[in-house]
Order: sequence, then C-alpha cells, then structure tokens
Amino acid sequence: MAFGIPVLINKHPKDTLEKINRTLALTGKAPLDSLPVPDPEHLEKSLNTIKTLFTKPLRTPTIALFIAFFMSTVTLYFLLNWIPQIVADAGLRVD
Repeated sequence: MAFGIPVLINKHPKDTLEKINRTLALTGKAPLDSLPVPDPEHLEKSLNTIKTLFTKPLRTPTIALFIAFFMSTVTLYFLLNWIPQIVADAGLRVD
C-alpha cells in the first residue's frame, strides 16, 4: 500500500526512511539522512476516526448523508425488482 510522506513520517512503518527516499528520488528531490521528528499536532489530526464524523459540527451532515445514501439504495433496489413486473403488467414481453 502506498503512503504519502507525512503519513510515513508520523506512523513510522517498516523501512520508512528507504520508502521516503525512494519517493523523493522519484520526484527529483535530495534524499534524507535521517527521519524528521514527527509533528505532534499533525499526528493528532491524522488519528481522526469515524467518531469524528459524529462530533457536533459534523453530526447533522453525516446523518443526512447516511439517510440520503440509504434511501437511494432502497429506491434502486425497489426499481430493479419492480420494473420487470411493471413491464410485464403493461403487456410487454420480459425476456
């Protein structure tokens, strides 16, 4: 799985320095001698989870989006299941 440089710096997966240097080489930048110190503020922001979607400013849009997605999925389900019956009742062949 490919990660961006900020994620590699803050998460420190295996072979981080080599991966960062490989990415920097592909972009024509100088390689690093050592890993930079992770930024605590960025690390805290990168730990956002699904719980963040239900905090006060995002709660209403998150629930509205969920309801809209659910209703569109239900609508599509009923359309796909009822259209053949409606077409057959209209006297057309369903093949």
